Amino acid sequence: MSRVNPFFSAEPDRYSLTTEHYLHYELEYYIFKNSSAPSICVWDTRLDTYNSIGLVFYMINVANIQEDILETIDEVISRKWGDEIIGNNYTLTSVIVDPEMSLVTFDKDQNSRERALSDSSLQMETKDFQAITKMWLEFLESMDK
Repeated sequence: MSRVNPFFSAEPDRYSLTTEHYLHYELEYYIFKNSSAPSICVWDTRLDTYNSIGLVFYMINVANIQEDILETIDEVISRKWGDEIIGNNYTLTSVIVDPEMSLVTFDKDQNSRERALSDSSLQMETKDFQAITKMWLEFLESMDK
């Protein structure tokens, strides 16, 4: 992989990397040698850049993904109106989940929603966010076996 991941500065010998594809996204699953918490990064092949949606999963366990993230996404999609916010205190990021589009925002940025609306790397269709969340959950569950 020749691209540089802006979210991690570790040398390749300090982690193992597994990749999986979903539509035009390449999911990168990182398992660091000195950490029990794997991480996910999402490469958007259409935009040729990383999507920031992976930040919401940092240090989030299986139960929280099932009970908080997936339940929230499912609820928003099924009711077809309104939005909900999923936050991550470790990365100070949130995802505004709307029935059609999910936006990554940064908690300390006053204009974060506007910035997300103008930056494609901070956006993802909610159905894609849902599918990627399920794939990440399956990966984490496979590690526990």
